[in-house]
Amino acid sequence: MTVSVKVLDYTNRKVQKAYDTPLDVVVGYLQESAGTDENGVSNLQKAWQNEFGVKNKIPERSFIRSTIAENIDQIRDYIANLEERIFSGFVDINKVDEMLAVFVIGLIKEKIKRSKEWAVANSPTTIAEKKSDQPLVDTGDMRNNLDWKRNS
Repeated sequence: MTVSVKVLDYTNRKVQKAYDTPLDVVVGYLQESAGTDENGVSNLQKAWQNEFGVKNKIPERSFIRSTIAENIDQIRDYIANLEERIFSGFVDINKVDEMLAVFVIGLIKEKIKRSKEWAVANSPTTIAEKKSDQPLVDTGDMRNNLDWKRNS
């Protein structure tokens, strides 16, 4: 369960030329680093189930797609700011992909943290099992295993 953020869609072509390849990062749960919970369930699987829901079992609680949709203007502003900082010499162009990914991951983590405000509540069975009524949060594994890679 990942989302690709392509700077090519938003930024000045000079950045692309200076960077030499389109800046395209993937953020989310990567197969190679998603991790598992204490019961051996993949965080990638849990993310998918929550993002899209499981019929008659888990309600949809989109936290990746919705984060991007709700924050697209903030992400564009961040990219524009990075562009200005690159050409002013304050940002190393080789760090831009990481900076963008970390920024987007931070937005997703914040959405997870606030899940009680927007997500469908956990069922009484889940609350009893988890000992918590906080959707998307149990051990913190999902939040802590968000990752990124350069998509090239």
